[in-house]
Amino acid sequence: MGLAFASERTPGIWLWHVQVHIPGPPFGSATTLDNDTQQFKASWLVFKEKHGPEKLAEAYREMNLRRPGG
Repeated sequence: MGLAFASERTPGIWLWHVQVHIPGPPFGSATTLDNDTQQFKASWLVFKEKHGPEKLAEAYREMNLRRPGG
């Protein structure tokens, strides 16, 4: 989780985020966009299988409930 004060805004506001880690390397690189897309998709599918669609849907619902207007 990250927290930062955005003083460049008027008035200043606090910003926060939650970062979810995908199993395996947290980053990747490839020589072409197609290869990069394939590698990302493979990592994303491993993540989805590990956590399941129900857990991901619940996390998304929770995230939206905490947003103003969500």
